[in-house]
Amino acid sequence: MTEGITLKEYERAEAELRTRKRHSNFYTHVALYVLINALLIIINVAFLTAFPWSLIPLVLWGVGLLAHYFDPLSGYQMTSRPGKQRSSTARVKFTVGV
Repeated sequence: MTEGITLKEYERAEAELRTRKRHSNFYTHVALYVLINALLIIINVAFLTAFPWSLIPLVLWGVGLLAHYFDPLSGYQMTSRPGKQRSSTARVKFTVGV
């Protein structure tokens, strides 16, 4: 009595897994952004007060974070070659470690 899943169900589950992974990666990126920039601001205020250099990575990294924010929401996947889309019928290779 083996029950299988259809290809459509598998693709839906795989897409949901990719979405969850992208969201997890984004939240990790946000946490690192906040922690590291807080540390840089503390160092800037405590030791090197002449120039607010900590604003430079705050703004530039913020631009990258903003780009990362829009990537998971859009569902757009970047490919290595222009014009080549990922095939929905790609084979899945399972390996077993020894």
